[in-house]
Amino acid sequence: MRLNPSVSLFVAASVISVALAGCGKAPVSAQLSDAVIPAMAMDLSIVSPAPREDGVGEANITFSLFVPAHGPDETFPLVFHSHGFSASRVGVEEALAAPSGPTDIESTDSIGIRTDNQVRLLWDAGYAVVSMDQRGFGRGDDGDDGNTGAIQVLDPDYEIQDAIAVLDWVEDNVPNLARDDSDNIKLGAIGSSYGGGFQLQLAALDDRLDVLVPVDTWHSLLQSLMPNKVIKKAYTTGLCLAIQADMAESGRRTTNACNQGSDTSPTARYLEDFQLDFPSAGNRDELVEAFGNHGTAGFQSRHDNPNDALTIRALDVLLIQGNRDILFNLNQANSNFRFMSGLGGDVRMLSNESGHSIPSRMLGGSQAAMGPSSCGDIDSLAAMRAWLDLKLRGNSARSADLPDRICLSLDNISSVHLDALPVASQSASEFNTYEVSIPLSNVSATENNTVTAAGQALFVPLQTPINSSNMVIAGVPVAQLSIVDADALAATNGGTTAFIGVGIQRGGNLLLIDDQVQPLRSVDSRTGVAPEPTELIGIAEKLLPGDILGVLIYGSFDQYEPLAGTPTNYSINNRYAISGTVRLPIFDAETRLRVRAP
Repeated sequence: MRLNPSVSLFVAASVISVALAGCGKAPVSAQLSDAVIPAMAMDLSIVSPAPREDGVGEANITFSLFVPAHGPDETFPLVFHSHGFSASRVGVEEALAAPSGPTDIESTDSIGIRTDNQVRLLWDAGYAVVSMDQRGFGRGDDGDDGNTGAIQVLDPDYEIQDAIAVLDWVEDNVPNLARDDSDNIKLGAIGSSYGGGFQLQLAALDDRLDVLVPVDTWHSLLQSLMPNKVIKKAYTTGLCLAIQADMAESGRRTTNACNQGSDTSPTARYLEDFQLDFPSAGNRDELVEAFGNHGTAGFQSRHDNPNDALTIRALDVLLIQGNRDILFNLNQANSNFRFMSGLGGDVRMLSNESGHSIPSRMLGGSQAAMGPSSCGDIDSLAAMRAWLDLKLRGNSARSADLPDRICLSLDNISSVHLDALPVASQSASEFNTYEVSIPLSNVSATENNTVTAAGQALFVPLQTPINSSNMVIAGVPVAQLSIVDADALAATNGGTTAFIGVGIQRGGNLLLIDDQVQPLRSVDSRTGVAPEPTELIGIAEKLLPGDILGVLIYGSFDQYEPLAGTPTNYSINNRYAISGTVRLPIFDAETRLRVRAP
């Protein structure tokens, strides 16, 4: 591993410039006395063993290292942090300027920002922390030259190899790292969104990582961006605009995906519409295979394949997800939860009222302002610290900040605690009385959210009103729906799409719960004459006496239109007839409710 020729080393409050050359053991601590080695921070760059995509030159990977003050014989765990898409690592300058104390549980700051702030807080708390720029990002940020490898969207052969190389360098060059009984360094990982997506992949390929805290991230990137093969245009165009705004270096597959995601024509709505012109032999299937394998779903498939040598060991994982996250929803967290729980580790999950949003795009306010990143009386970031303390230091003093298993946020102050996320399947007798029957109904693009989030949608109410103060809807609704094209033209254009959500009629207002809708297509085999059970998006909400629950049905929805310009993807030729049932996970949660005191 070759270290780039210069770094900046911060010792206590003083800046010392040092020159390092070659690959040997570079000193990263300056012992001022036998009693104490002061806190230090450095911005660093190494050459990755993974090549540039074009094979020309080397890929530089930049990262920042923070070492806590410690005694000569004192050891400390290491935490690996990385950033969200189109963002950059927490550099030395940013860390020194970051808040040095706990933030308020009521904070409505982006949970991604609050997660990044943990770099400074963990350093202050005696952890060593490394924060890495992902390949292609961080160019020119933080006073360095940035990374020179193109974005591969967390490819195991590129970005994950970069991370392994950074860990190798830190382990080789930082003394006093705490170790477990197997002589592995005690290592945890934190990060939000893109900074959560790398964690399981790194843990699968590097047995040093055992403790994960993925925040607002995915199980399947394809299902997140293209649920049921319907392209989430607002986010695909938004992410690609973010690459341009960051002046990041985009890889070939990423650029081709952006070109398709930015296509505003109504004939480019679905995954099978991808027409990609790869410079080398390749096609849509190459893109699907690549991005489909970049995340937990791809590694789960490998783990479950008896012909694949990869076996993922038990991991201790705290999953944090936003109910109102329209990019990575509760279903993504639940898929991660079920897979990782099956590996045998300690796996817990909590949700909150924060997450990914595009409020400027939502014409009718389909996505409300984000709430605090807390689950009732548990703050997500306090839980992150408590998890790392428990798993890396064996310190259970902060265990009250952790859920026993699953904490689902119901609103800004209340939560319900469960052992598993409820799924309203036919076998779940607890939900049998909460089934919405949808008579044969015609829907068109006029049923939309361009004026209000739910007022223009077709609302089919549940006949059983809510009459108890302890009722909640929490979990995954299950639909069995027949969706039939209303004209022949639609059938030749990829079929039509129904957007299905769950709503509440409360005090004269019609609300879309957690801003979530699930697209279901007329060409989907599950929506035919004999429809099959299909999961909708997971939601969680505390109900009030008098609430009328029901199903909201849309012919168009702005999350699935391009980020800019006039919405056209579903404004024409999206007419269909729908009928069937939707089962709702409603239950009395009296013994499982927790409310944060005002």
